[in-house]
Amino acid sequence: MSKVQQAENWSASFAGVPPPDHVDVWRTPVTIESDIAALTRRLSQEEQARAARFRFGADRTAFITARAMLRSVLGQYVGDAPDQLAFTAGPHGKPELAAPRDIAFNLSHSAGWSVCAVARVPVGIDIEALEARTGAGDVLRMLAPPERAELEALTGATQVAALARIWTRKEAVMKATGLGMALPLADFVVSAEDPPRVIRFDGGEPSAWSLRGFAPSPGIVGAVAVLAPLAADGLRRFTWAP
Repeated sequence: MSKVQQAENWSASFAGVPPPDHVDVWRTPVTIESDIAALTRRLSQEEQARAARFRFGADRTAFITARAMLRSVLGQYVGDAPDQLAFTAGPHGKPELAAPRDIAFNLSHSAGWSVCAVARVPVGIDIEALEARTGAGDVLRMLAPPERAELEALTGATQVAALARIWTRKEAVMKATGLGMALPLADFVVSAEDPPRVIRFDGGEPSAWSLRGFAPSPGIVGAVAVLAPLAADGLRRFTWAP
């Protein structure tokens, strides 16, 4: 069993800006019981307009909850009201705070959960529900040869779980670089098993990367990545409640 599938401790108390060798991960469930009207008031006018354009209520709720969490969490770190935060986009579209701050963040959501990573350096985070994958399928051809070989040697649920770990780790790395899908999946290799690590990174030093795994809920695999060293206990976990 992967270590991230074991019990994890999630705190509800804000612990201040993370040290340089730590990453904070926040989680929140997306539920229809949430006071969506109150959460919507934390969003910017542009975000509220975007939320209104969602065709399905569940998608609208997920978007509003994720953005409200992001604004509320970041507001604690920088000392601003959630609705006063301004965002901009990097060269490849990665969101960042408009005003220069000593804080970087990234967001992901899947299967009724939203997560946010906060660090002192560029960070990437990704989560994926195991039930969302039925097999490797066409994804295999997108991966690096060592990853494909490892997955092709597996079958059934074991292959699905290994693929989810590889995929979330690669997504976290791509998002941390700020390139996203502009970074070819075959240009770097990550481990399928624990401990999470970057094994090869074309044009860079793989040991410069730090990867950590986590599980926001049973059946959901998560990974967070930074291009910096992390302490052995460098992943702090928090639960956000509206």
